[in-house]
Amino acid sequence: MGISVLLVDDSETIRKCVINCLVEETDIEIVGEASGCVEAIKLMQALKPQIVLMDMHLPDSTVTRNAQLVSLLSLHFAQLIAISVYVDDETTQMACNLGAIRLLDKMNLLSELAPAIREVAVLPLGIAS
Repeated sequence: MGISVLLVDDSETIRKCVINCLVEETDIEIVGEASGCVEAIKLMQALKPQIVLMDMHLPDSTVTRNAQLVSLLSLHFAQLIAISVYVDDETTQMACNLGAIRLLDKMNLLSELAPAIREVAVLPLGIAS
């Protein structure tokens, strides 16, 4: 089995694009998809992915749910890669507060996603690149 990834984005179009970006990457496997925080929390507990690839602007995101996500990341030794169409100071700070190792621009996922997943998968837990 390759690097297990849980994909969390409220846009079905983005989820399909991410899956298409990774379809030929034999060492990376999307093990689940969630459209929001509530679903992501349930899937993280069930699937225990190595990497959570998550949109930073989910409509059901709350302080409590974000705290649950951070706790589950730590509990299951998972790493967070944040994605967003906004790569500004506010989004960067939000990603950092959640413990994201990387923040990727959705506009560059085709070229950056697979290398970022591989890079993050081998880092010790909580070590930013």
